[in-house]
Amino acid sequence: MHNTLSYDQLLPRKLVHKWSPEQILLTDCMKTGEDEFYLGAILPRTHVLYCEDYLNSREADIQCLVEVCRQACFVTAHRYYDVPVRTPSFQFLFQKLRAHIQRVVPVLRSAEAPVSDPVELMVKCCVKNKRKRGRDYSGLEWAFTVFDTAGGEPIATIDIVQVWIEKDLWLKYRDIMRRDRELPVKNKLPTPAASDVSPQRVKRQDKRNILIHRARKEGDGFVAELEADARHPGFFDHAIDHIYAMVQLEASRQFAFFILTENQGYTADDYVITGCVSEYLSVAEFDVPVMLTGRKIEYSDHIEIPINMIQQSRNVSKFTLTLTKTRISNENSRTH
Repeated sequence: MHNTLSYDQLLPRKLVHKWSPEQILLTDCMKTGEDEFYLGAILPRTHVLYCEDYLNSREADIQCLVEVCRQACFVTAHRYYDVPVRTPSFQFLFQKLRAHIQRVVPVLRSAEAPVSDPVELMVKCCVKNKRKRGRDYSGLEWAFTVFDTAGGEPIATIDIVQVWIEKDLWLKYRDIMRRDRELPVKNKLPTPAASDVSPQRVKRQDKRNILIHRARKEGDGFVAELEADARHPGFFDHAIDHIYAMVQLEASRQFAFFILTENQGYTADDYVITGCVSEYLSVAEFDVPVMLTGRKIEYSDHIEIPINMIQQSRNVSKFTLTLTKTRISNENSRTH
C-alpha cells in the first residue's frame, strides 16, 4: 500500500484546515473499501512544537501523531462524506480521543547522519460510526493505525470522534454561549506573560511554547492555569474563537511532565507519553481562567496522570495520560 501513496507534495490547505503550508502533514489519501482509507504523511524535520529542538530531537511525540490523524479526519470528511470545502465553512468539534503509542518514532536516524531523513508514515483509517442530522452527515468516529513506512511496523492506534456544524450556525451558538456565561459577545484575546514554568520540567525547549502558568503542588495533587496566546503561530495557525482540543492536549502533556518531575528522581527526557484517553465536554474561552488539576498514579511499568480542566465551574475536558520510561538512542534508531 505504501508504494501506491504519493509523498511528493502536500494536500491542499483548505482540505486539512490549515493556512500555513508548514503546518500540513498529509500528502495523499485514497479510498480502499467501504469506510476504509489510506493516507500518506510526512513528519516535519523542523517545527515550532513537534521538532522544537531540531538538532537533538529524540522522538516525535503523541502531539504530532494525533495531529496527523486530526488532519486525516478533515480530509476524509470532505472527500468522502459530503462535507463541502467552502466559505463559510463548517466548525469541527473534537469530542473524544483515545491514543496508544506502541513505538516511539525517532527523528534522528543515526549518529553518523549529518541530516535526518524525512519520516514517512502510512495511516490506515476506518470509519466506525456515522452520525446524521437529517439527511446530511454531522459526525464520524475514526479508527487510525499509523505505520512507519521504513519498517512497516505499527507505531500507534488513535481513535477520534468529531462532529461538525455549519459555521453560521456555530457563530449563533457562540453568541448565545457567551451571553449565558456573562461574557462580552466579542471574544477578548489576552496576551499572556511568559510562563514561570521551566521548559526542562515540561519537555520543551522554548519558553514561548509553554502553556501552563503558576503550576504548583497543592495537598495531594497539583494545579496550574492554562494561558494560550492566540498570536502563537504553532498553536494557532489561523484565527479561532476558542481554545481548541489540540491546545488543551498540549497543555495537559506539559502539566503531566510537570507533575512527574516534582520528584527529583524523575526527568522529563527519560519518559514519553504512550497513551491518552480524553473527552472534550465544553468550549474553552480565551478570556476566562482555565484551571488544571491533576495527580500521579504509579504502576510497576508506567505512570498514569488524570487531569481535569475547569472554567467557571464548568468541566471543559478530562484526560488520562500514560507515561512510560524509555530512552531513544541513536544506536537503536532505524535508518531510512
